[in-house]
Amino acid sequence: VGDKVHGLYLCRGDVAPKDCQNCIDMASERIQRECPLKKQAIIWYDQCLVRYSDRPNFASTFNVSSYYWIVYNSDQSFSWTTQVKGISDAMFDNLTPKVTNNLKYAESFDEITPLSFSQKLYGMLQCIPDLSAEDCRACLKGAAI
Repeated sequence: VGDKVHGLYLCRGDVAPKDCQNCIDMASERIQRECPLKKQAIIWYDQCLVRYSDRPNFASTFNVSSYYWIVYNSDQSFSWTTQVKGISDAMFDNLTPKVTNNLKYAESFDEITPLSFSQKLYGMLQCIPDLSAEDCRACLKGAAI
C-alpha cells in the first residue's frame, strides 16, 4: 500500500492503436488533474478507460464501487423507449456469452424502426482480459441497465 500506485488502461476492441494511444494520453492527463488526491479512480471515454488503485492486483477484481468515477460520452443522446430497452436487453443477453470467451470483446448492431425513422443500435461489451469468465459474467450482470 503506501505511496505505490497500480494502473490499468484498456481500449475498446475495435479501436486502432494510434487512436487508443491518443485516448489513453488524454484520459491519463484528465484523471491526474481531476483526481489528484484519490487513492482509486477510473475514467471512461468512448474509446478507452484508465483506472488506478493503491491496491495490488486490483485489475483482476470487478468491484469498482469504491472508485471515483468520470464518464465521458461524445455521442448525442436519444429517447430510451420501451422498444429500445427490449432490443438492448436482448442484444446484451446475446453478447454476454461471446464476451466471456478468450477475446473478452463482442459487438453487435440491431435495427430500430419506430414509427417514422430507422436507426441502428450498436452494442458492445468488453471485459478486462485478466478477469476470469465467471467474474466477467458477474460484472456484466451487475452492470446491466
